[in-house]
Amino acid sequence: TPKSRNPNSPRSVEEIAADAVACLDAGAAIVHNHNDDPVVGADRVMGGWHDPQPYVDAWRAVLEQRPEAILYPTMGSGGPGTEIAVRYSHIPALAAAGVLGQGLIDPGCVALGGADAEGLPNDNDRVYINTYRDARHMFETCNRLGRGASISIFEPGFLRVVLAYHKKGLVPKGSLVKLYFGGDGGERNLSFGMLPNEVCLDAYLSMLEGTGLPWSVAILGGDVVGSGFARLALEKDGHVRVGLEDYAGPRQPTNVELMDELTALCAEVGRPVASAGEARALLGLPSASYGQAAADPFAQARTFTERFQFKPIRDNEGEFITPKPRQPLSRWTLRDRFPISAAQAQRILDEVRHEQGVLEARDSAHLRKKYKVDADGDDTSSSSRRRRA
Repeated sequence: TPKSRNPNSPRSVEEIAADAVACLDAGAAIVHNHNDDPVVGADRVMGGWHDPQPYVDAWRAVLEQRPEAILYPTMGSGGPGTEIAVRYSHIPALAAAGVLGQGLIDPGCVALGGADAEGLPNDNDRVYINTYRDARHMFETCNRLGRGASISIFEPGFLRVVLAYHKKGLVPKGSLVKLYFGGDGGERNLSFGMLPNEVCLDAYLSMLEGTGLPWSVAILGGDVVGSGFARLALEKDGHVRVGLEDYAGPRQPTNVELMDELTALCAEVGRPVASAGEARALLGLPSASYGQAAADPFAQARTFTERFQFKPIRDNEGEFITPKPRQPLSRWTLRDRFPISAAQAQRILDEVRHEQGVLEARDSAHLRKKYKVDADGDDTSSSSRRRRA
């Protein structure tokens, strides 16, 4: 949420950490935030890569004060020029850093946009893309890390994917199914998802019947508490998500104010608010282990490979470009350091090399455009012409 829309939106690492602690103290158990890496529609998305460091910096500040907090990030969209191993690589990195509360699984694609002046879906081609292959990678990674996931359900088809994995016992323990409904927030009206009413909620609940999967609701582009939809979900034994990312309406509330409204409703309905520690127990997440890297040699070996293999560089204007390789690692080096198989070591090397290739290809295209390199490799930019003159 940009500050232009709501000046109360936390944006810096320090603001995010302070706001998260305040929300936890107000009754939140799970906190989600973005960093400044784009999710959809960037001019140059480095293979969909999301930098884990801003999360690490903010979350360490939170966990030092509230070690039971359940924290999870966002991720970049798929599409041309992206690779799931790249855009999901921050998840094992955050687990290795000992700060990840839940992973995330977004098992489908959804068109994004608002309404035009006539109330029709506006003229854009923004699509949040996750293929079946991408979803498989997310499920496999969260299971390997031993982390439950925040599972986003933007459309009913998303839930059918989740149910297929549940049938095979492959939904990670500690997961929460989040049912996202499309609101009517004027300019922010998001033309996707089920309507936030009892009929649509019951349709989702009929799909979940017998699974035992915990669920929550949110309205993207609306007011989940003010609309009465949160009350409906609470009365049906569900959970509720609130926050500035979701809210649309005439006010400019803070995250804490939205939390206060929800906790007051919970008291009115007779649903006690769970602490973060109690939420871990309810979901089946492991007890808080802040500061301890994920007990997953594969994840630790992959993070080590990325750090060892790459060194960051900048172009001549100081802009961050793809990390460049230091020196090659062998699978034998990885096996000496980590208790993994030869096949696992080779998979890590293959994934990281592929990641490097994707990022280099994106950077090459970006630099060609930035410096107007012609087909013969001659730099035709104005700065280059000045240098030649």
